[in-house]
Amino acid sequence: MSEAPPQRMAPSVPQAAREGANDAGEPFNANLELLRHAEAELLLAHPTPGMKVLDFGGGNGYQAKRIAEHGCDVASIDISGRARPAVQYFPVRDYDGVTIPFGDATFDVVFSSSVLEHLRDLPTTLREVRRVLKPQGFAVHIMPSPVWRFWTIATHYPYFVKRMFQSRRAGAGAASALPDRRSRLRRFASLIKGALIEPPHGEFPSAFAELYHYRRDVWCRVF
Repeated sequence: MSEAPPQRMAPSVPQAAREGANDAGEPFNANLELLRHAEAELLLAHPTPGMKVLDFGGGNGYQAKRIAEHGCDVASIDISGRARPAVQYFPVRDYDGVTIPFGDATFDVVFSSSVLEHLRDLPTTLREVRRVLKPQGFAVHIMPSPVWRFWTIATHYPYFVKRMFQSRRAGAGAASALPDRRSRLRRFASLIKGALIEPPHGEFPSAFAELYHYRRDVWCRVF
């Protein structure tokens, strides 16, 4: 069995964002990557060079790379079975979603960005974070806010209308390809559902529930 080709290391986010694509030539979400860049820059105010840092939920490893460039000793983990990024900025180790694969009191800092809202068993994860932190260590978690959730709900509807018109123009000649009336009705019902209901971002039951659960006081009670 032949081995899969290694993932390519990427250019800096600002450069890739300006180009509108990653260095593998695949679509690049410039807004998301610039947000990750800004979050990493904010984080660098907290750890000092030489600290051991765990990047929890590392994704493509961009933020771990920035922290390592700051002079920290960085490890990055993410859930096994996740979709693999075409561009990998820093090595990210798989873990089982339950036990962080490091010993007690290993890290000075544990960092995560837009991860906690996707966890079904948050208390277990936070216990694991405390376990791997040194006695004087600390965690930095970036979570979504109700303001972000409100505007993503509000902009969902005009975006969906725009997408429908684009889809209609692109598929004007393809409607006859649908095999029967039932298939056309199912497609129409799917479009209406997408128009009316903004899906949740994380593990809470709906986007509107997230308006409550993403409040600062609710997050503070979690910790």
